[in-house]
Order: sequence, then structure tokens, then C-alpha cells
Amino acid sequence: MVIRAVPVLPARDVEETLDFWRDQLGFNEVFRAAEYGIVERDGTHVHFFPSQIDPDENDGGCRLGVDNVEAYYDEYRDHVYADLEEKPWGTREFAVLDPTRNLIWLVERSA
Repeated sequence: MVIRAVPVLPARDVEETLDFWRDQLGFNEVFRAAEYGIVERDGTHVHFFPSQIDPDENDGGCRLGVDNVEAYYDEYRDHVYADLEEKPWGTREFAVLDPTRNLIWLVERSA
């Protein structure tokens, strides 16, 4: 039985990325080193590894399941990349970008 998945995303600058996730997205810093970083919010962890990826060519990202997606949309309003919308596959979701242009979808199942 799979009990959880943990996103591991590239970061051009691990420290800058951790600062963004902590200061702008409200995650708690769990671990910080030049070669790796971990943040956590509400029991969900996201890990980062150093990468020389060009942010303009980054296709990385993850989907984070949330309750009350509107609250996150309001909290992250300054960083919204894709507006909140109802999807035909039964979710309400929006996206933000981090400093490496990882696309982070915040997703809630529709009623």
C-alpha cells in the first residue's frame, strides 16, 4: 500500500528556494544545506536538490492536495501563475511558480 508521495524538485539555488517556500508559501523549514533542502506544511513535505536547470526550460512541478483551495488562493494571490478554476476531471485548482519555475498546483476535489 502506498501511503504518500514526496515531491523532489530541482532548485537553481536551494537557499533561495527554501526562503521562498517558507516566507511566501508558509511552509516550515525542516532541513537546509547547500546540497539539499526540505520544507513541510500540514504534514506534507517537499524536497529540493541543486540543479543547473534553466528556469525557462523547467517542466518540473507537483500537485498538492488541499482542503479549502480558496484560502490558499487568497494567501498566495501575489504568486498566482494560473487562476483558480473548476476542472472537468473533478477538481478546483490554481498554480504558483517558485524561483526555479517549478509549477506548483494547489488542488481540491470538487463536491
